[in-house]
Amino acid sequence: MLRVGAALAVVLLPLVVFGYLRLRNPLPAPVAGDADALAAALRRGLDDADLRARVGEAGRQRVVERWSWRHCAQLTVDQYREVLAMPHNIDKLRRNGRI
Repeated sequence: MLRVGAALAVVLLPLVVFGYLRLRNPLPAPVAGDADALAAALRRGLDDADLRARVGEAGRQRVVERWSWRHCAQLTVDQYREVLAMPHNIDKLRRNGRI
């Protein structure tokens, strides 16, 4: 049980400290330097299976939304289109007969 608890603490700690849980989860982010609030938030995460499930699902959804291969590929395509649309690049494409 200690290993599971320690692993959960490792996952919950950055989420609690950096306030990501405020986005979709009821765990308030403790104020920097408030060790008691941090301990309470970690205890709550360790004691509440439903909360752990919600935190895990919210984390997974965040990864899917921001870092899926499809999303990253679309961002790359958007960036290339933006660069190609710059005036000096349009001039080069015209000179080279590509548009």
